[in-house]
Amino acid sequence: MSDRERFELFVAEALAHVSAVPALRIELEGKIRPFGEVLYKWLRCTLAHEAELPPEIGFEPDPKPVHIAIGHHPGPPERVVFTYSVVIMLADMVARAAENSDVPSQLREQLIGMFRDGSGAA
Repeated sequence: MSDRERFELFVAEALAHVSAVPALRIELEGKIRPFGEVLYKWLRCTLAHEAELPPEIGFEPDPKPVHIAIGHHPGPPERVVFTYSVVIMLADMVARAAENSDVPSQLREQLIGMFRDGSGAA
């Protein structure tokens, strides 16, 4: 399995543990794409290889505290905009990952609690 396939599978499986949404899809470049594909192609790859945020992705404050939202702005330029709480949700997914089970449980629970309540205080 390729890195991309593993990444997208992780996102799909982890999303089910932190959200009531069974599958998240996002419109970008005229196609409806899985959330993991957008994260991999437009965020992970662009940040890792070009060290910058791609023009197709943006972030904005939550309209109300801990409000997860993903918007599609047809442009130009076409953009997908995530609220800051989407980033917190992603951090929550990573903190819960089995691969991070060696992190002391008290620290993991503290991080998960911080992500959940949006307090930003550990």
